[in-house]
Amino acid sequence: MKNKLTNERINSSEVANMLRLLVRVRNICCHDDILLSFIDDKLGIKTTKYHQEFNLKTDKNNNIIQGKKDLFAILISIKLFSSKDKFNSLIDNLSSLITKYDEEIGSLNRNQLLSIMHLPEKFEKLSYLGLCSKSGFESTVDKKWWAFDVSCYGRRDIMNDISSAIGREQLKKLPDFIQKRRNISKIYDRELSKLKWLTLPPSIPEDCKSSYYFYWVQLKNQDLRDQMANYLKKHQIYTTFRYYPLHWVKFYHMDQIQLKNAEQAAQTTLCIPIHQSLTEEELTYIIHVICSFGKENNL
Repeated sequence: MKNKLTNERINSSEVANMLRLLVRVRNICCHDDILLSFIDDKLGIKTTKYHQEFNLKTDKNNNIIQGKKDLFAILISIKLFSSKDKFNSLIDNLSSLITKYDEEIGSLNRNQLLSIMHLPEKFEKLSYLGLCSKSGFESTVDKKWWAFDVSCYGRRDIMNDISSAIGREQLKKLPDFIQKRRNISKIYDRELSKLKWLTLPPSIPEDCKSSYYFYWVQLKNQDLRDQMANYLKKHQIYTTFRYYPLHWVKFYHMDQIQLKNAEQAAQTTLCIPIHQSLTEEELTYIIHVICSFGKENNL
């Protein structure tokens, strides 16, 4: 098996160790035993690149001991075997439970709870390896959920062999997917062009082709854009902005750079849903909610 992060093969004995650890945890869960402070004295995994992305506990010889036989080791093992969506969902749920405990019960604060669970302070980084952002529907997310920061260098490896195989099959359906997106784009053009307070994408020249990867709209200022994003979110419509200017990411130390056009786009643009699985009913609903936002704000 190849480790997606280091591009090195994990030998069969290490795969077996991880699977034994996962089976051990599965048995604990099946018998309703307590997993909170799990440590297995017999089993353990080797140090991976994932370990090196965190400030983990070490022994007197500076060898990493955290994330080897504990709950964090379980998360690392699951990451190596599971799909991106399932793993990220697991991390989101775990993070939400810890936050809920901290806010509603509070006999232990977050740091104390993480210590008992043998999890590093920012274990959520396992989802994206240094990219500090969450799902737009995460309850604790900032008002601009498309904004992000980077806390450390890392590779954003979120595809495994299974999802790659699925992707190869999906390529066969690509022309049909693009046609569906093109149709959605035309409906947006037709219906949203009636809203004078929105700026829409320019027409695609006849000699050019588009994948219709996203559909953006622009508002007259940042406050209005942010208001509409949150209004749509309250109505269960996820929007975002692509792509967040890299010179705004503190990690890159580019504060002195000013890129007027990129900044203007980042402050006023919103990407609304456009994907081949959108139903006619959902598309009508999205357009209706956008129109309702305009009416409620006298635009």
